[in-house]
Amino acid sequence: MAARPIKDLVALVTGGSSGLGRATVEYLHNNGAKVALLDLDKTDGPNVVKELGENAIFTPADVRKEADVSKAYEQIKSTFGRLDAIVNCAGIAYAFRTYNTGKREISPLDRFQHTMDVNVANFFQSFYP
Repeated sequence: MAARPIKDLVALVTGGSSGLGRATVEYLHNNGAKVALLDLDKTDGPNVVKELGENAIFTPADVRKEADVSKAYEQIKSTFGRLDAIVNCAGIAYAFRTYNTGKREISPLDRFQHTMDVNVANFFQSFYP
């Protein structure tokens, strides 16, 4: 399969308001792609797309919620007419051990589950036409 040029590509970047996600959004946009930045609504997403200008939209969503992701997809289709590529950059990290040897107890499952939902399960929130 031949590589597709970035110019005129419609790409969704999860976690696109900061860090690796933002760098990816900027790279794609600066090379001619239309980009949809998907991130939580209380992030810097609106400011990022404002800085980028034309051919960039912010689609607020929690990657753990199927309804949010579906709504974002509809916004992308409505704005750009299609979606060609997805780059999953959404990710979180808590500084905790799965087992606390000092207290001799297992860490609460909720932190681990939240991490897994954002970092792993969101990759399965794929878009299909």
